[in-house]
Amino acid sequence: MKRYRLNYFFLILLFFVIILIYVFEQVESRIMLRRLNKLNIEKNKQIEEFSKLQMEYTELIFPKRLEEIAKEYNFIIPSKEKFVYIEEYENNK
Repeated sequence: MKRYRLNYFFLILLFFVIILIYVFEQVESRIMLRRLNKLNIEKNKQIEEFSKLQMEYTELIFPKRLEEIAKEYNFIIPSKEKFVYIEEYENNK
């Protein structure tokens, strides 16, 4: 009779350990999912900031490039007042 009780005890202990491992895995997977979501949000913010900086860089370089082309082909260089900047609408971004 003792042998059967001992077997039941080990079976119950094994079942408990398996349940504990399962719960631990579930908790860890949720924690990892939250971390991934935070990293994705941060990545998207960095991508937006990078695109804004690229646009600013293009705005800074474009007039200089126009000047170079104008000098190369002996065009009349327009004054800064004659430049027309076109802004994008918010819904097109």
